[in-house]
Amino acid sequence: MIEQVEPYDAIIVGGGHNGLVTAGYLARAGWRVLVLERRDIVGGACVTEERFPGFKFSTTSYLNSLLQQQVIDDLDLVRFGYHVYPKSPAYFQPFLDGRHLIFWSKMADTQREIAKFSARDAEAYPKYEQQLDHLARFIEPTLMRTPPNLFPPKLGDLPKLAALTRGLLQLSPGDMAGLARIMSQSAAQFLDAWFESPQLKVALATDGVIGTNGGPMAPSTAYVLFHHMMGVGGGVRGLWGFVRGGMGGITQAMAAFAQSRGVEIRTNAEVAEITVCGGRASGVALSSGEEFRGRVIASGCDPK
Repeated sequence: MIEQVEPYDAIIVGGGHNGLVTAGYLARAGWRVLVLERRDIVGGACVTEERFPGFKFSTTSYLNSLLQQQVIDDLDLVRFGYHVYPKSPAYFQPFLDGRHLIFWSKMADTQREIAKFSARDAEAYPKYEQQLDHLARFIEPTLMRTPPNLFPPKLGDLPKLAALTRGLLQLSPGDMAGLARIMSQSAAQFLDAWFESPQLKVALATDGVIGTNGGPMAPSTAYVLFHHMMGVGGGVRGLWGFVRGGMGGITQAMAAFAQSRGVEIRTNAEVAEITVCGGRASGVALSSGEEFRGRVIASGCDPK
């Protein structure tokens, strides 16, 4: 066995986007960090690979929008090559009768498309987008905060609870009711309250089932739909986009930032075991027999 003498401040098992973000933030704080990745490329499910000679593919993920702007800024990803091209048009839905529905970047153009199916829905659509935008501006910042404990709250939780309450009180009664529906209803129920055209509802409901083991009538899929309306693609809220260089452009930028701050990244380094000493994680052992010690061990692996 080969073991390093000086322990790392943190060892991160798995070099996917979560592991790389963790490494980047710890390095910003001055920690000595080691990232261990089983494959020959970092990125996890966010990679672009040459699967055939001369042809590169984003083999798992395909579009970006929900990468938080704070992470982009904190890890200086733009300087390391990160760039998003907004989808235009944003969405295309063909129907069996030969008609189609396109969502354009300009609201007036999208309304003209919707009016082919329902003039009432074309009029309602901007109000729908406006409410989701209001709620996204309230919910999105909470995604970057540690939730406060409620039972019982500790002293440090009180400012967080106060900030959350203050934000809720700034919502209009209509937005408050909309938030309650989003958090409790299915995508189908939520859209039925807004629109009459089945074509429009089918198109919008797709955001409620992406990445979800359920259909549009499953409870809580209204929030899944809403979640996909958050984020910013190419400077436009709720719009998704294509990453320059494929989805691996995100994780390559993350890795480049981490390495610029002294993070050591090892690929082809399969972790066989997390070693424990005195009842706490103290290091990792690789399949090769190498061992590394660290004050903190973080895992970006699948929970299984």
